[in-house]
Amino acid sequence: MSFSHGLKKAIELIGHQAAIRLVRAKGGRDVGFPQASHLHDLHWLVVIVGMDNAVTLCNHFAGEKLKLPIEVNALLQLRNEAIIQDFNNGLKKTN
Repeated sequence: MSFSHGLKKAIELIGHQAAIRLVRAKGGRDVGFPQASHLHDLHWLVVIVGMDNAVTLCNHFAGEKLKLPIEVNALLQLRNEAIIQDFNNGLKKTN
């Protein structure tokens, strides 16, 4: 799974703020997601994104490894994709 697709799905599942916390903590690495039943209050994923978001991620990505980009790359990628999407939708930004 490309980091762009994986990151987009994570944002869709848990929101921008929690996804950014995840990228800040684990960016630049392959991150594995356990089964949700293996989560506990001190699990690294729960500490970073909270129990509800951790369960959501684990239910979606259980058994998979997701390559998380480093934060600066992730933010640039998201910005670039938003610009392309705006362009493709015919929106023009004026300064």
